[in-house]
Amino acid sequence: MSTLDHLTNWDIELVKKVVDHLNEFGIVSDEDGYGFPSTWIERWSDACTDYLKIHGYKGGPLSDIGEFFSGYGAVYGLYNTTGISYKSAGEYITKLATSNMQVNRTTNTVALFAKKQRKYAAVPCGVITVRSWH
Repeated sequence: MSTLDHLTNWDIELVKKVVDHLNEFGIVSDEDGYGFPSTWIERWSDACTDYLKIHGYKGGPLSDIGEFFSGYGAVYGLYNTTGISYKSAGEYITKLATSNMQVNRTTNTVALFAKKQRKYAAVPCGVITVRSWH
């Protein structure tokens, strides 16, 4: 199935929440709590944007952004290229990832907060690296 197929079969209330989030912030992420999968973001198309417009999206073209945080994982975002800059989109997803990580300088671990399980896990972090792609 294509991303558009998945999107059109997704719960309409979640579609509207994503649209509202995009209209308010100019970006939505796979970490925003809507269950918006990173695989959809990676394979986004203009047809998907058109579908969001049918459901109230008011912004311009959407582009993807992703960053990898060692000790945490990848965070993906979909942002309005006429509403916010690539740099601002990167700052948004960095803030999401780092708000879910807490570095303990004494034990050199990262506490990861798993939202769904409401649990913390400490993992060795060394130096946290960030890798971006677009």
